[in-house]
Amino acid sequence: MLLSLRLNNFMIYNQEVEFSMKANMHYKRFPTNVASVRNIHALKTAVLFGPNNTGKTNFVRAIAMMKSVMLNRKTKIVPNLFSGNDVVEASISFLEDGGEYRFEIRYDAAHEEYIYERFAEVLYDRYKNATQKTLLLRDIKNKEYVAEDELLVAAMKVASRNNLLIYLLDTESFPELRRIKETITAFASRID
Repeated sequence: MLLSLRLNNFMIYNQEVEFSMKANMHYKRFPTNVASVRNIHALKTAVLFGPNNTGKTNFVRAIAMMKSVMLNRKTKIVPNLFSGNDVVEASISFLEDGGEYRFEIRYDAAHEEYIYERFAEVLYDRYKNATQKTLLLRDIKNKEYVAEDELLVAAMKVASRNNLLIYLLDTESFPELRRIKETITAFASRID
């Protein structure tokens, strides 16, 4: 289940924008439109409306782009033409197999490289405060690499940048990476 999508410098979006499906439980008007999973409340449906040429179609394209990236399909990631910046930032939060996850990327369109990717599990304490546990981080620019497996960290440092790490390395050799790939692909394969 999609919880949120954030974009920055993608197509017409030259500033960070966020689409959120998280329900505000203080507003009780349509309680049947809310699904609750592990105390996470999300809208079942949402409607995008507005005048022509305001970004509705590009939002749908952004969802399609994230699906293609997550499933290792050929896609064109297009930065905003007028920003002068070639780096597209995108993140998606979702529920999968009883857990909440966040997947973030930064893509350098000029060099066709993923310069940042992060996969985190969102955890809640008993007061419903959220924290993120980073399971995988590959930050090329800042040379920061995080994973529980030290061999995986070493592999991240020398892996190619032209694709996501889950598609560059043999996931049979890295069980943690295999679980991340299974989670990402299971969610992405259900996006319509």
